[in-house]
Amino acid sequence: MAARSAPVLVAVDRSPEGLRLVRDAADEAQRCASGLVILHACPDTAALAVERRRLSRLAVAAAGCRAETRLVHGTPAAAILGNASDARLLVLGHDGRRRARHRILAAVVAKTTCPVLVHHKVPQAAAAVLVALVGSAGTEPAVAAAFDAAMRRGLPVVALAVEPSGGQLDVLARWSANYPDVPLTVSHRHGLDAAIVVVAASRAAALVAVAIEPHRWAGSPAQAIADRAHCPVLLVPSP
Repeated sequence: MAARSAPVLVAVDRSPEGLRLVRDAADEAQRCASGLVILHACPDTAALAVERRRLSRLAVAAAGCRAETRLVHGTPAAAILGNASDARLLVLGHDGRRRARHRILAAVVAKTTCPVLVHHKVPQAAAAVLVALVGSAGTEPAVAAAFDAAMRRGLPVVALAVEPSGGQLDVLARWSANYPDVPLTVSHRHGLDAAIVVVAASRAAALVAVAIEPHRWAGSPAQAIADRAHCPVLLVPSP
């Protein structure tokens, strides 16, 4: 994660989801004791004044944290990437029916080194932070992020290892020792589709953390998890 003073950046559009998205991003910023930047990309210069007023209204939903708004003339992916360099976390909306958001997410994860939180509603039964040990990406950044998120939420970590390796288990043991007050449970799954297993488990999770390889995003387990999960998904770039 970036330095403590770095803000959480939430990208909004004109959808009704914007208010909930800002509120949940503000919660993340408060957990990190950081500020919040509410970003909107507007390709139409004639609409800038209207969008500026709408952003000001959305900022009211960020009560409890330092919030600023940024209205950028341009495309969403370019605006997000252009403002992500000083962010500790990017928060993006999700709508499985909107192909534009799929394209924006793919463009962002291909180039950013910042963790990306894909917004889904947190289920009422949420009882843990889930870290998904799937795919070929290095798991240590996701494991570290999962323990940090669990500590800030006062929840345990559940590590879901699909075809686990000894190296993955060593990483879990190391980070569990770094967070002695965060309980850890390791669940092994063999011979099953990784995305299906993780999506099913997400029904009882406050968050799923999964490592990504930016240039292997299309068709990856992480992409399927981000699209289908029943809770927010934290995509953590792996070196």
